[in-house]
Order: sequence, then C-alpha cells, then structure tokens
Amino acid sequence: MRTWDPTHPAYCGGYRDYQLKKLTNADVLGYYDFHWRRGVSGHLGGHPLTLLNLARQHNSIYYSWFATSSGQAGEDNYRKSLWSANVGIACGLKGILWFLAPMNPKTCQWTAEKDDIAKVNRSILPMAAELARLGNPTEVYSTPRTRDMTGAALPPDQAGKEPGGFKAFAPDGWVQPAGGEFLLGLFPVAPGKAVFVANHNALGPQDVKLKFTPPAKVSRFDRAAAQYKPLDAPGGVVSFQLEAGGGELLRVE
Repeated sequence: MRTWDPTHPAYCGGYRDYQLKKLTNADVLGYYDFHWRRGVSGHLGGHPLTLLNLARQHNSIYYSWFATSSGQAGEDNYRKSLWSANVGIACGLKGILWFLAPMNPKTCQWTAEKDDIAKVNRSILPMAAELARLGNPTEVYSTPRTRDMTGAALPPDQAGKEPGGFKAFAPDGWVQPAGGEFLLGLFPVAPGKAVFVANHNALGPQDVKLKFTPPAKVSRFDRAAAQYKPLDAPGGVVSFQLEAGGGELLRVE
C-alpha cells in the first residue's frame, strides 16, 4: 500500500479484533463494531482497549465502523451513537466510519438517522485537531458503576465495580473521581496533561467532580469557541455536567 501511494496512511480494518492482532505495521487500524445492535458490552471494555493496545504496540491509531442506527429511533439513537463515540475517544479512538448509509435502498431517500449522525459529527468535529494532537492515551480509568449504559440500576453482583477490562483509578494518582460515573482517558501532552471524560450513561446527564493533587490550573475545551477556557478549581476540585452520552476534554497544567 505504501509503495502504491506513499502520500496517505496505510489503513487496515477487520470484523474481529483478534484478526487485527496479526497486523504488524498498519498506520491506522480499524474495527467493525455495530455497538448497540451487536452487544454494547463489547464496546465498553473489550474492543476499544484491544485496539488501543495494538495502536500503542505499532505506533499507530485506530478508527471504528459504527452502525448509523443503534436500533432506537430519534433522540435515543443520537444519544446512544454519541455515547459510543465518546467512550471510544476516551480510549484513543481517532475516527468513525458510519455504516451503512442512513437511506431507504428502494427510494434512495435519507432516513431520520441521517440527522442523528450529523448531530454526533457536529458535536465531535470542533475537537478534531486537538484530539489528533493528543495521540493515544497512556491510561484509561473507570469509576465504579451503579447503573448501566441506559441508566438502569445494575444488579447487586455488578454494582460498585468497574466495567469489563477497565482499570480503577490509582489511589495515589494525581487525578481522582469525586463524583459521577465515567471513563477518563489520560493524555500526556505539552503543556501539562489532558484528560477526556466520557459519561457512562448514554441516556442521562452526569454531574462530575474531579480532584487534582496538587491543585492545578484546569481548562475545558469550549467547542463553540474552539479553544480552552478556564474552570474554577477551588481546593483542586473541578465540577461540571456531562450531557447524556457526552464527553469533555480538559487540559491540566
């Protein structure tokens, strides 16, 4: 591929993540995941972490195919698709290919999912250049959960645990959860560090608190302005709300 076209990254995607382990030198890896339709539990843990580990090993990045429909219409489809995007970004995801076209194959007319996906893209696009600059996360942490991805209470044997494969926050780490249920991807980048926080709940907002030790200067990426803006951090604690299925990018100095 590089001989044929040396001007673009060599991209290779697969349907099963174990197939990708046979690759040794793709610039961009890809994974085919219908997220909510084929078992959303794989997207929360297994697949993104597998792809992240491969990207680290091969000095590459990864994309994912996502279905344009989560199987739910309207607002739920938008929120669930947004959730999939933000969970991926916390784990290093750098691109999404939406599959299949949200179109009626008999009439070639767009279906309602077109607007849902366009709305997800509009939410992510302002961060695109900054997310590319961050590279891959060095760590991905999860808080324990009391509710699942739709806000339903988890059964007692699952409540109070981190979802599959994710690390708990290190007790002596410089960033600690002080409220809310979420994923956090940690990106060391000059100046300071960056973290991406993704809501564990696709259908409900989340009040998040993070404590930084020692206290730090923390800014949130303002998508409308396409720049970082300071957050109040009394005693090293920042508070903000994640929208349903949402994610926020913070810079820590």
